[in-house]
Amino acid sequence: MANGRGHPESSRKRCRCYRLLLLGLVATLATATERLAYAPLWTKEKKKVVVLGGGFAGLAVVRHLRRNFEVTLVDAKKYFEFIPGMVRPYSNPDLHRKLVVDYASVCKKMKVSWIWGAAEKLQGNEVVVQLNSSDQHRVAYDYCVVATGCDFGSLWAVSPTSGTRPIDRRYLEGRQKEIEKEYDQLTELADRGAHVAVIGAGFVGVEFATELKHYFPYLQISLASRSECCCPTMPKSARSYIQKYLDKHNITTYYQVEYPNEDAAANTLWTRFGRPCPERVFKSMGMRPHCSFLPPECLTEKGWVKMTPTLQIANGSEADLGAIDGKVFAIGSCIDQVPGVDPLPKNSFPAEEMAAHVARNIRRSARGKKMKPFYWPLLAGVSATSLGPKDGVLLLQRNISSGGMVALRGRAVVWVKEIIRWTKVDECKLGILGTLFWHFVH
Repeated sequence: MANGRGHPESSRKRCRCYRLLLLGLVATLATATERLAYAPLWTKEKKKVVVLGGGFAGLAVVRHLRRNFEVTLVDAKKYFEFIPGMVRPYSNPDLHRKLVVDYASVCKKMKVSWIWGAAEKLQGNEVVVQLNSSDQHRVAYDYCVVATGCDFGSLWAVSPTSGTRPIDRRYLEGRQKEIEKEYDQLTELADRGAHVAVIGAGFVGVEFATELKHYFPYLQISLASRSECCCPTMPKSARSYIQKYLDKHNITTYYQVEYPNEDAAANTLWTRFGRPCPERVFKSMGMRPHCSFLPPECLTEKGWVKMTPTLQIANGSEADLGAIDGKVFAIGSCIDQVPGVDPLPKNSFPAEEMAAHVARNIRRSARGKKMKPFYWPLLAGVSATSLGPKDGVLLLQRNISSGGMVALRGRAVVWVKEIIRWTKVDECKLGILGTLFWHFVH
């Protein structure tokens, strides 16, 4: 006998129909957004674009240009690594495999070329690439995009010189061996209740110190910095929240300390603090760009790339004119300040915004149109700092020096970071969910 809610069999059929309709809608939306994003250029022959560096910015510009141009990606290592999430694999090595993307496989999926090597110099309209076999290879280009990034302290550095070290971190296997070795050392130190030090109390140093304390609670951890407090660019309320967390979890902090490079001077420093010399020191201070292959007149004294407002590489005092015929652009963490734009945070969101802008400017240039200047991205001032796996602080800033305001704190910040992490890695793999999630952002 039928009831008011209808026959159960018909209800199941309707549910199945709704599911099919939903799946069809998702597939149609994915196809439509892909076509809208990569509408073909009306040219007889595709122009060549060479992208140097395959981090966030490099992969993003490849994704934007892969259907319109003949794209070649060049990188000194064989894999993409989700750097913002790299503090945790040292406490959980199995996580690292979920934070990397193999360049060869993703480039094959995108139908672009990939070269494993390091850029040596730009010569004419060619990039001279030092291959990992000791040979050199020349790659011709109509446009070149420099996205070689920078090192954030010694622990997270993976650079073209890695091949000279005992563990070759240019290979994914070498990188994973290094992380597993570090984890084994930390486990052994924790069993003895040893003292370790993290030098640099910016957001990276704070995140790493709190991760270590959570996963290795018996370690004695010191956090030292030359600044007057932790995370000095954050607003006072955020700094106070972080400092309370550090104090509560027995992470000893030392501020206004210039940490020496010499072992003897470091031993004297720790004796003055009344602490034993740390058995392991992690440095998360200072940044070093990877741009030495560019002409000296295109670099600042510290090695950052000089820029024009349209994100072309500038040449000396001619700040409004692009160097190397105006066909070479720079994006991401390797650049100096863009003229007319407040200093940008050196993280993934502004890097991908620059990538999207350069892709649009390259398309405009290929059509003979005037390129547009870059601007401060709307969400560039959003940053999330985790304090172990259960706490954190999320900030909203107008610019890098404004301090901003605390928008969120507690475990919800960790959930936000997890969503960003997994969807961004999925996008870098050309996954459907990650692509849909980030398509309307950049």
